[in-house]
Formats: sequence, structure tokens, C-alpha cells
Amino acid sequence: MNNDNKNRMNNNRNDSGKTLRVLLIAAAITFIVMSFMKNQLTSTTTQEIPYNQFIQMVENGDVESVVIENEEISIKTKKEAQGYSSFTEYYTVRMDDDPNLVDRLYDAGVEITRDRANTTSLILSIANILLPILFFVFIFGLMNKKMGGGGGIMGRQVEREGLHAEKDRRYIRRCSGRRRG
Repeated sequence: MNNDNKNRMNNNRNDSGKTLRVLLIAAAITFIVMSFMKNQLTSTTTQEIPYNQFIQMVENGDVESVVIENEEISIKTKKEAQGYSSFTEYYTVRMDDDPNLVDRLYDAGVEITRDRANTTSLILSIANILLPILFFVFIFGLMNKKMGGGGGIMGRQVEREGLHAEKDRRYIRRCSGRRRG
């Protein structure tokens, strides 16, 4: 009886370790797929254009608004602009040696916005993704420990049922060994 219970407990511990590994692999695959999908979506909705084309768009009145960032300029075209899609966000590399840019945009009636530098670091981005995953792994581990070592959430119940079944078998053996008198 003790050997059977020990074997069951060892199997349950092995199963919970396998479950944890499967969860971690599933989380990694989900992260990779989501990153790939985000990159694909971004690449289909944005398009880089040369700076001189951007200046030509401003002079033709095709630009509705711009967001000037540290290294690039995001461009939103007017709906009636010929040859440009209003669903695509255009961008160009910012030229530091164009001091008349703001005046040129203002004269063309373009809405100008200055965006602050993005201070989100790579480490912070990774932490935003990994911390929730690690939290759930931690909670899963606590649940396993609280529920009787290996065996997962239902580990205790399975162990109890195994003990009751063993008692029932002993009782049946005892009763069947007696002779009716």
C-alpha cells in the first residue's frame, strides 16, 4: 500500500513539473507569435518616404498633420490627397539642418505636434511581458504546494480516494476469507 501511494505521489510531482514546462513553452510561443503579428501589422500600415517627397507633399497641400519626434516625422495625409492612402501612416527621417521646417508646415496649414522622447527601455518592455507570466507561474506553484505536493489542484482528493479504495479492498479480502457458518 505504501509503495503504491509513494509511486502515485512521485508520478503526480512529475506531472506537475511537466505541466509547468508546458505552460512556460506555451507562454513563450504566445509571446513570439504576438510579436510577429505586431511587426506584420505595423509593416503593412506604415511606409517610409524620402524627406524631399515629404517637403513636396507639404508644398502640394497633401499633409493634414505631423508629429515631430527626435529621429523621425510621422505624417498623416489628407483624405483627398492624390496617390496617398489615408489608412497608411507615412514617416520620414528628421533632418536637423532644416531650420525652416516649422515655418513651412505652419504656412501650409499643417497641424504640428512635438512628441517627447520615448523613455521606455527594452528592459522595461520585457518586464511588462514577463512579470505577469512569472506571477501566474508563482501562483501555480503555490497552489501545487498547498494542495499536497505534486498532483496539482486535485492531488489531495485523488490521494484520499486511493486510500479509501485500498481500505475497501482490504475489507473485501477479509470478508471473502471468512466461511459462513
